[in-house]
Amino acid sequence: MAIRTISAFIALPFFFVVVYLLPPVYLTVFVALIALVSVYELLWRSKIVTEKALVCVGYIMALAVVLWAHFGYNSKFVLPAVFLLALLLFVIWMIKQKSIEFKQVTATIFGSTVIPLFLSSILGIMSSSNGIYLIIVPFMAAWITDTGAYFTGYFLGKHKLAPTISPKKTVEGAIGGVIVCVLSFIIYGFIMEKCFLLDANYLVLAIAGLVLSPIAQIGDLSLSIIKREYNIKDYGVIFPGHGGILDRFDSVLFTAPATLIILNFITLIA
Repeated sequence: MAIRTISAFIALPFFFVVVYLLPPVYLTVFVALIALVSVYELLWRSKIVTEKALVCVGYIMALAVVLWAHFGYNSKFVLPAVFLLALLLFVIWMIKQKSIEFKQVTATIFGSTVIPLFLSSILGIMSSSNGIYLIIVPFMAAWITDTGAYFTGYFLGKHKLAPTISPKKTVEGAIGGVIVCVLSFIIYGFIMEKCFLLDANYLVLAIAGLVLSPIAQIGDLSLSIIKREYNIKDYGVIFPGHGGILDRFDSVLFTAPATLIILNFITLIA
């Protein structure tokens, strides 16, 4: 856990520099890099996809999706690009049908469209009202839940949550993660009011934490079940103690779009 904590604290300053000190376009670059590395880890490094041509198309599709989000999902050129690239995937499959299985094609489509689309929700949050303050919400939900679940499970955990997917996770840890997340959201609202003179709806923030925390844990387990099926220990080695980008951002993949959906209907801070 010490190595995990140290690597997380090393990564956090970089994130804050990108979000708060650099021009907005750098956040798009950051999301694009995360998406590309995710495609590499999920498809190629894991050996789920063994055909380089498919992975290369996956890279291009991932970039197209991020660009689509960057231009507010309004660019008339991106959707045709994604369509043509998807068409290309099936052409490659037809040409190399002896070495490519259907699961490789579907994995490529999932890895290069769904994952980048979920990650691109970060750009949507940033462009929303008070996005500069709300951008941290999906990361709080993911990483504070993970930390709260770890310590609660370590000291109080007795009942396994999903033993065949993640043997160390416990029901007590999951509940503890939710409680810590809700409390952290309330504290976040207090900080927004006292330090940035914004109005925080504490009830809504508590409900948001109550919703996003389980979603974060589902995201964690969702990427873990893929690892179990393909006998993968870690997706990568970028973060000591964590693994790769997907090992670190698995929960964020789910909390980011969930946060954006919530913001489309209710106001957390104003």
